[in-house]
Amino acid sequence: MRKRPWLIVIIVLVLIIGGGWLYLRFQMASTRPVDQYVTEIAVIGQVTSTVSDSGHLEPHQLREVHAVTTGEVAAVHASEGEAVNKDDVLLELDSEDLQFAAERNRLELQSARLNLRELLGIGPDDRLPDDLMGATSVTTPASGRLRSLEVEEGDRISSNARLGEIVPDDHAHLQVGVTPREVKHMSPGDEVTVYLHDFAGSHSGQVVEIDEEASPADRVALHTVEVTIDNPRGLISPGQTGDIHFTAGGMTRKGEVIDPPVTRVYSEVAGTVEQIMVRAGQTVHEDAPFLTLSSPSHSVAVNQQLLRIQQTELSIAQDERALENLFVPSPISGIITRVECEPGDPVSPGTHLFTVADPDPYHLEIEVDELEIASVQVGQEAHIQVDALPRADIRGEVASISSTATIADGVAVYPVTIIVASHDDLREGMSATAEIEVGHVSDVVVVPAEAVVTADGVSTVRVRTEEGVEVREVEVGLSDGSYTEITSGIEAGEEVVLASVRQEWPAHFMGPGGGG
Repeated sequence: MRKRPWLIVIIVLVLIIGGGWLYLRFQMASTRPVDQYVTEIAVIGQVTSTVSDSGHLEPHQLREVHAVTTGEVAAVHASEGEAVNKDDVLLELDSEDLQFAAERNRLELQSARLNLRELLGIGPDDRLPDDLMGATSVTTPASGRLRSLEVEEGDRISSNARLGEIVPDDHAHLQVGVTPREVKHMSPGDEVTVYLHDFAGSHSGQVVEIDEEASPADRVALHTVEVTIDNPRGLISPGQTGDIHFTAGGMTRKGEVIDPPVTRVYSEVAGTVEQIMVRAGQTVHEDAPFLTLSSPSHSVAVNQQLLRIQQTELSIAQDERALENLFVPSPISGIITRVECEPGDPVSPGTHLFTVADPDPYHLEIEVDELEIASVQVGQEAHIQVDALPRADIRGEVASISSTATIADGVAVYPVTIIVASHDDLREGMSATAEIEVGHVSDVVVVPAEAVVTADGVSTVRVRTEEGVEVREVEVGLSDGSYTEITSGIEAGEEVVLASVRQEWPAHFMGPGGGG
């Protein structure tokens, strides 16, 4: 019988293909899925929570200096980068027209004042009356008894004419001499008792004046002491004598009543006496009407001259302010950051001359979103990382938190201002990042932040145990983005799952019970 080789080949191929198919089915039937876990142990540690954002350094104050008058720059006394103090003169202006006008007004005022004195009939060194506008009425300068009246109605008087004399009628004054040894025990205000020789009884009084210089009297140097006692009815008169007992020194000396101090009444302006309201010997009171004068033309002339003086004084005040403005001062202490002028430049009110910055301290303004702003408080410490000074350890403090939000990319953010501690290398406009410490806990259970899953307000952690992996609900505290505080639900030492990877492994590679 003839063999058929091609049939044998076909049979072999069928056997090979069938065997391969049976082997794959066996392998697929003998594999299973296995979960591989990445885990970490919960430990006792600490967590520091921070809020951070970036901004640019700004000086504490930034002031522009402008000219307030017209002139030409005569000298510039400051350059960019120079430190200046408040009120240092930065620039001088020159204005010949202004200086000429100021001198002309000063001469005008001198002339007006001389003309006024001529109208009032007083010399250049005499005191001007206190009330020039109401000078047609003369009032009593002090209270007391009018000892003399020296004018009559109808008299024409000049300015500063004496009209009468007033003496006190309720007190009497006595003088007594005491030795330098005795005067050491006396002071103004000491109580005395006076026994007048012409009257029975005693009068209480006090020391009012002590002459510091002793004067020779009967070959003995004596200090003059003046005392005063009540004289309600005016019966005590100069020349009367009495014994004065000094309570403080316990001594008695003989004294004499002297003329009381006299207040003289003068007319402040010239005019004709129209009416006299007092009489000699009468008791008068301070500021009461004394007499009236008439001089209409004189009053008009005085008022016109007063108006001229007031107008000139106003012009001089304006000139002085304008002259002061020729010297431009620094409004603050700080650093000159810009100089916008040079000698010879013309300027006018509003011309920008300088910019002065007070860098101590610098401020950094950052933005904190609405979810974190509640944790930021005034006074919290911040670490400042300046891009240009990567090795500098710079601190700051939260100075203010705006209550008004701005919207950035659909999120409400709040400006927070941080005062930056002084550092010699800081400059205006430098880029910086502030990291504010808003919370810190220690000796607490912490796990990697990626182990915590929060959904619908509930936080969970997968924990690996001997029985497998279980999901636990936990309470969380602070988080710094890398680690999270667990306040309940997990204890230190437990193994938490960070991630898992599912793979297919042959059953005979895994051994009994599966993998993991």
